[in-house]
Amino acid sequence: MPESGATTSYDASSVIPRLLARAQALLLAVDGPLCALTPRLTSLGSAERMRELLTALDYHVPDELADVADPYAVMRYAGTIADPRLWCDIEDVLSRLEDAAMIQATPTAGAHETIRAARAAAKGVALVSDQAAWTIERYMAIHGLAEEANAVGRWTVTPKRWMPDPYPLHHGASIVRARRPSAALFIGATSLDARTAAAARMPFLGIADLRASAEDLREAGAEHVLGPEAMLLLAAALRGPTANL
Repeated sequence: MPESGATTSYDASSVIPRLLARAQALLLAVDGPLCALTPRLTSLGSAERMRELLTALDYHVPDELADVADPYAVMRYAGTIADPRLWCDIEDVLSRLEDAAMIQATPTAGAHETIRAARAAAKGVALVSDQAAWTIERYMAIHGLAEEANAVGRWTVTPKRWMPDPYPLHHGASIVRARRPSAALFIGATSLDARTAAAARMPFLGIADLRASAEDLREAGAEHVLGPEAMLLLAAALRGPTANL
């Protein structure tokens, strides 16, 4: 087994067909499985912009958030403050940053091919994130995926229904017409993704070494973990004879 703890390609040849055979639909986390969102958001200084909005309205930024690079960590905190003006300001600024990041984000190898192959195999596809849904749709339009997948994104700045709440996955499963959450497969790259899948009672395939290690994914409950080549392997499997078993 590789040092990362990810499943070997040999084992993947049995894991992937088994997961796909059971899945009516695929739900892909945007960050990692679809594209490199986090690096672009970080390069844009998104978390610092969130902190500036808080301090501009005289709100204290907790010490544990003073240096974090994750804008969603800051936004989750802001969502606990009962100030609609703050929420509107943060939603406006963060969604614009998300849009800029998605325009520049590098697609993950095999991601677009997986989406198209899944649709060709009559499986619904949804792209899931805590970011604004319209920024996902912009990416889809740029890359010719608008007719291939559905976007499931943030509907409110308050984090009550953000991941790890199961709502995003349950909503995604419903719009791609999976009979039930367990009839869809969620593909993610973070511990948060793994915990959300567990809360939604949805099968989960973790991709290690994009955002988290295999060990971190397994500790969060992931049973099946592949390496960063996972999307290429999924695309190949969907195009093969096992896709419609």
